[in-house]
Amino acid sequence: MKILSLIVTISLVVSSAVAAGDGAVSPADAAGTSTYEFDPYESTVTETGGFAGVHRVYAVKGRLQLTVDPNAGTASFRQVDANAIDDGPVGRNLVVNDLFNMTDLAGTIADDGSIRFEGRSGDGSSVLITLVLADAALHLRGETIPPPQSADFFVYELDATARRKYAGGIGEPNDPYRIATAEQMNAIGAEPNDWDRHFQLTADLDLSAYDGTSFRMVGRSYQTPFNGTFDGGGHVIRNLTIAYDAGDAVGLFGALGPAGRIRNLELRNARVRADTYVGALVGYNAGGVIQDCNVAGDVQGIGCTGGIAGISIDNGLICDCRADVNVAGQWYETGGIAGANRHSRIVRCSVAGTVTGSDNTGGVAGRQEGGTVSDCSSTATVTGARWTGGLLGRNTSSAVSACFATGKVSGTDVVGGLVGFSDSEVDNCWAAAALRGDSTVGGLVGEHVGGAVFHSYSRSVVLGAVEMGGFVGRLRGTCLYMGCFWDGQVDLLPPAVGEVVGISARSSAELKMESTFTQAGWDFVGETDNGTDDVWRIQEGQDYPRLAWERPPADPPEKRPGEEPASSE
Repeated sequence: MKILSLIVTISLVVSSAVAAGDGAVSPADAAGTSTYEFDPYESTVTETGGFAGVHRVYAVKGRLQLTVDPNAGTASFRQVDANAIDDGPVGRNLVVNDLFNMTDLAGTIADDGSIRFEGRSGDGSSVLITLVLADAALHLRGETIPPPQSADFFVYELDATARRKYAGGIGEPNDPYRIATAEQMNAIGAEPNDWDRHFQLTADLDLSAYDGTSFRMVGRSYQTPFNGTFDGGGHVIRNLTIAYDAGDAVGLFGALGPAGRIRNLELRNARVRADTYVGALVGYNAGGVIQDCNVAGDVQGIGCTGGIAGISIDNGLICDCRADVNVAGQWYETGGIAGANRHSRIVRCSVAGTVTGSDNTGGVAGRQEGGTVSDCSSTATVTGARWTGGLLGRNTSSAVSACFATGKVSGTDVVGGLVGFSDSEVDNCWAAAALRGDSTVGGLVGEHVGGAVFHSYSRSVVLGAVEMGGFVGRLRGTCLYMGCFWDGQVDLLPPAVGEVVGISARSSAELKMESTFTQAGWDFVGETDNGTDDVWRIQEGQDYPRLAWERPPADPPEKRPGEEPASSE
């Protein structure tokens, strides 16, 4: 049957559902573009007419985008992706925009605050739509009227409620969905079709209304990760609580895909507990980017447990993040930033608090394999079993550069002030940890089985039973050291078991002199003989060398307004 020309009059009124919770608003309150979703339980199109005298009722499903410009006094339907669906055995399907031609109409804001849309349908028929806005909903009612002397025609009646999605926006880069309430944050987890969209947090949120299992994580699994962008806008999310007796990929974002981006967000008093791949912010980072994010709280897991992310793999990046956390992993791979960092990067991140695990436990990452950690630090208390380090528990086929660790570090076997176990390159790093272990304990590296260490020093205090060294606990394989030092007054142990070329003992006073290091090829700010990268700086005669990016020790620590401590109390 042919759908004839239409003259449409639609009056949008506030339905009983809207009247119960949403009041009428002026167009100025709805300025910009927002997405509205039809409620299929409250939205119908009724089709009547034709020679056969049909009468069918269709449920309306889908969404529309409404743009309102109160300054210009105009409005438009930017997009209408909705169908009227007959759930009967035939399964008829009508396209709502074809019926009412909404996207081709020009809207004008009337004096009473209503919006009148006028134009013509595709076959030249006149169309008029009048609508009234509510706080977060539109209620549409109307009918189509065919032109005079039409035959074999249908009349369509519309009675539909469309509610605004989130706090506005359309999910595109230049107009992201806006999140302003805890309920809207929780709603993202129920919308997998939005997990490749763009979001902007516009207010601080308190998630204390959600218990351990009621909050809906965004990106529920490795198969369905979040591949959109979430910009926190510098806002804080407080009191996130997620607790599962079992479960993988658990955090505010369960899984982050290769196109996923999370930035400018802070979590305070987060409490997250699950099984494997557990992090306060992201459980499983499969190649995404986490940038400028801070976390304070408690994280507990069995395997791959981290303060920011449980695991980061496949060219993932965690950068410019801070974790002031209490992380506890029961079995393996536990870290203050990430439990495991595999073929990924951790850059310019810092950790404070406590990190407690079993095998492969580190202040920044429990285990790093094929990745890089650079410009990072840890002042956390780190407690593990085998392969425990102030920065990294185990470092294989990877690179560590321009990092330091100063916390208390203890384990059973293979314990290092910076790295527990390493077969890879370490350059321009230092450690001043308080170390304790049963065997194989080193001020900078616990066990070194290959690779090189360049321009690094240790002033850690080492306590252990066997195979202890002020710089390295045990040497195996082919290892190269160049321009390395340890403070022989702070730790009376030799640098390692056996004679080692390239590691020199110096007094505390000598290690506070720039010349001690420049003669060994170190690159300092203000000198060019050893390069122009300006890696190190020093307060001559007062302090040991510091990395150029470090805050001078005399400066007070950075504190953000309203900052809360790591404790979950």
